[in-house]
Amino acid sequence: FSGCFPPTIPRRFVRWKQLYQARPVGKRMDDKHTQDDNGGGGGGEKAAQANNGSKVEIRKFYNGFGFSELKRLVKEKGYAFPKFANKDSLIECLVNKGKKARGRRRSVSESLKSPKWKLRPLQDKPVSSIDEIDWTTATGCEKSETGHGGVFFVKLPQGVVVLKTCADMASQLFASTITSWIGLRSAKVRLLDTHTDEFRSLYTRMKRIFPLAANKLSRRAYVLVQEFIPGTALKHVHHVDLEKWIRGKAAAPAPGSGAEGSALSNSSSLMKQSCYAMGHLSALDALFYYDGDRLPIVTQTKGNGGNIILSPDEFKICAIDNGANFINNDRRAKIYFEECRKVFRQFLSSPNTPAKQMEMVRTMMLRYTGWRVPDEEFLLPIQRGFLSGAKEIVEEFGDNSRIQRLLVIMQKVDPPIPGLGSLNLRFISSMLDLFRSALSEGKENSFSNSSDSSSGANANDDNDELASKPSATTDVANHKNEAELKKADGKGGGASGVRETTTTATTTTT
Repeated sequence: FSGCFPPTIPRRFVRWKQLYQARPVGKRMDDKHTQDDNGGGGGGEKAAQANNGSKVEIRKFYNGFGFSELKRLVKEKGYAFPKFANKDSLIECLVNKGKKARGRRRSVSESLKSPKWKLRPLQDKPVSSIDEIDWTTATGCEKSETGHGGVFFVKLPQGVVVLKTCADMASQLFASTITSWIGLRSAKVRLLDTHTDEFRSLYTRMKRIFPLAANKLSRRAYVLVQEFIPGTALKHVHHVDLEKWIRGKAAAPAPGSGAEGSALSNSSSLMKQSCYAMGHLSALDALFYYDGDRLPIVTQTKGNGGNIILSPDEFKICAIDNGANFINNDRRAKIYFEECRKVFRQFLSSPNTPAKQMEMVRTMMLRYTGWRVPDEEFLLPIQRGFLSGAKEIVEEFGDNSRIQRLLVIMQKVDPPIPGLGSLNLRFISSMLDLFRSALSEGKENSFSNSSDSSSGANANDDNDELASKPSATTDVANHKNEAELKKADGKGGGASGVRETTTTATTTTT
């Protein structure tokens, strides 16, 4: 140690060196534990145990040691080192003499606070109705790993329900309502005012079983109560489910249901059936500028397969976390309108081959599942479903009066729904006009192509008939020739008369 200190070292460090050399750490520990084992020293382990047998004094006694000293003691006594060795774990090991510490018995209130319940997406069932729920019977709660704001799954005796709090609550309520209007399967939602007795019972129960949920849900004026949809997200499809999805056959429609001739019912596999429904959903997302958060057809982004749920057995499509993003900038809106027109032109011009916009969907599925989706079974049904969904949207909302009434009803709610100011009716009207014009333009193009092809075919048929059959002029000339010949024979004309008549008939025929 003498050569380690520079000449300018403070005097206190030199004194510490002298004390350290005079009283080594190992000797000090041995002396202390010798006194403790012999009952001497006045404050050893035996004395601490004699003090009402409390382990608190023993912990205080070992708390005066350093980490290296505690580690050496555990090694000397032959105890097994804890999995995570730190000072507290070594002290517990010494206090319990190497035995695994038993968990402290929890009180009733502490056991209610612990989130023991875990969500099982395929086994758990939803509640029958989200309108009337007794929140005092909730037995568990779990926070979702995804979702901005806060998404909580609440376990009830009747099933599972979802609670959400976010800034765009109005757009989710708006989009979910319109999704149900056009016949697509979507999670049901309703608003819960935080100033009502129902929310007070919910808050009281959440405060006991999951305080984090109670604090999150009480920050806004409303809570969004959403139906729980059991199933697997498109981004989490397992290879076993993928094989069933490919090989599964769709059930035949019931006779007299009116679905025998639809393109969806004629699909031969479950994959075609569900992809056709995904195309319908993508058309609605294009109307709301939301396809970037599901299937990236128009916006050409990475997409999000977590907002599409496949049912466990039949692989039916259900939409969750619906939303509506509206463009308020005219320049950006023009760019988006032009992209939508390109999608319609590509889809209508190549009905039997995937358009280039579908390559982003293929890339998304390749990123999620590692499987290159086929054209005939996956991409083409989405493409055809997109056109069918756009046509159905135009027929359902010929004018935007129904959507306008929904917006007026939402604006009358007091206090205002969060995110209500982002809803843009002018953008929806422009998109409906675009859908209508694009579909009518496609019909005109298909009609002109079919008429051109049919006129060309008729012209070819006429030429073939003219080449194979004699003309009407020839038939008339032949009949006239025969009549003149008979007339000449009846008058007893000579051979010269017959020859002249034949020559005249032949000239006429030519």
